[in-house]
Amino acid sequence: MTIILLRKDIVLFFNTELKGILESKGVKKLIVGGVKTHNCVRMTAVDAYQNDYDVILATDCLANVGDEHDELTIKFLSKHIAVAMTNNEIMSLISSNKVSGINE
Repeated sequence: MTIILLRKDIVLFFNTELKGILESKGVKKLIVGGVKTHNCVRMTAVDAYQNDYDVILATDCLANVGDEHDELTIKFLSKHIAVAMTNNEIMSLISSNKVSGINE
């Protein structure tokens, strides 16, 4: 099933049905990536965390105008909000069925 949400703001949770969709499917963990790491990605990761989701930051799936902003954002998010992982690390985690307990 493919779900398409139109984002109206820099945060994917704001003014969308995302939280209800995730709750109805029993989702507890989110993998976040995107463009404008220092802005949209950061805000979505923080919002997901504030909505009690465990957040994985897909570091291979981030893009920004400048590397300095990326590095600072990833450092902040991985210290306080999310677990920063490469795509290979995420795939290994998923295939090993050890997805639970990421932020425990």
